[in-house]
Parts: sequence; structure tokens; C-alpha cells
Amino acid sequence: MTLFSWLTTFVFILALLSTLGVFGYSNYLVRQNEAKKAAIKKEIEAFEPELTQALRDIKARIDSGKELLNNHLAVSLFLTFLQSVVLRDVFFNDFSFSTSPGESVSVNASGEAPSYASVSFQSDVLEEADFIKSLSFSGLNLNEEGGVVFELKAELDPQVALYKNVILGFPAGPAEGEEAIKEEVTIPADGL
Repeated sequence: MTLFSWLTTFVFILALLSTLGVFGYSNYLVRQNEAKKAAIKKEIEAFEPELTQALRDIKARIDSGKELLNNHLAVSLFLTFLQSVVLRDVFFNDFSFSTSPGESVSVNASGEAPSYASVSFQSDVLEEADFIKSLSFSGLNLNEEGGVVFELKAELDPQVALYKNVILGFPAGPAEGEEAIKEEVTIPADGL
């Protein structure tokens, strides 16, 4: 045999032994890892099972409480906003809202104002609110006293109706330093 043959045979045997060594060492590590997992599991089971179960129950209750708080609805922020921006001479006779978690809040209301201009001005004021996604006044008619009756439909950002935002102080009224709009709209007799 030549030197080249001896060298290739030696490299082949060395590669074969290395492969077997790596394979054997990886099996050894896997077995050691499984043994450590079993030991840890045994320690966990031995560690006061009553306390472990009690802590699991407490965690489940805390998680349920968080979920309830994150999905609980409170329209007080929107009502506070309405209180601060509704004109003195505009009245709401009926008010309802509906929502599903994560979706926009639907508000339906009927009301009365002294004139069409008051309704228009009230619409302009409400449209400036960032959390009102859509707003429409419809069913505008005169009542027996000469006032204007109307229907209001609005879609609100769901954040304004979440109870957690009441706690966190989500802004609902005018910004600090701004006056609430409470002016009366006067229309000449020959106007609208």
C-alpha cells in the first residue's frame, strides 16, 4: 500500500470514529436532558401540591378578572362628554347604545332643539370629537311648539366605552383650558 492509501484509510477511520462519537454524545445528552426533566417534574409534584393548586386557582381568577376588566363597558365617559358639549337648549328624550367587545359602539338618540340651526351647530360640535367615527342627524321635523325633533345615530370608538379607560382617565370632556360649549343659537324670525 502506498502512503496515499494509508492516509485516506486513516482519514476515513477518523471520520467514522468522529461520526460515531458525535452520535453517541448526542444520545448521551438527550438521555441526560430527559433525566433532568423527569427530576424537575418529580420536584414540582413533591412541592406542596395543595399550594401549587391554590396558586393555579388564584392565577386563573386573576386572568378572569383582567379579561372582565378589559371587556367591561361603561358609557360614563361618553355621557360626560355629552354633558360638556350639548347646547343648553338641545334636549335628548331617548338614548340607547349597543356594542360588542372590540367593535364600535352604536348610539341612538332622539331629541329636540329650538331650531334647525341649533341642530346643525350641535352636529358640528359633536363631529369634532375624535372618538366619534360617524354621526348622522335624521328625521328632522317641527313639533307642535315649533321646535325641531331629530334622531341621532353615532358610531363611537370602542375605547370610549371600556371601563378600564374610566379608571385610566380617558379624556371625555373638553381639553384642559377649553370652555365647554353652552352657547345658545339665536336665529332671526325670518331665518330657517
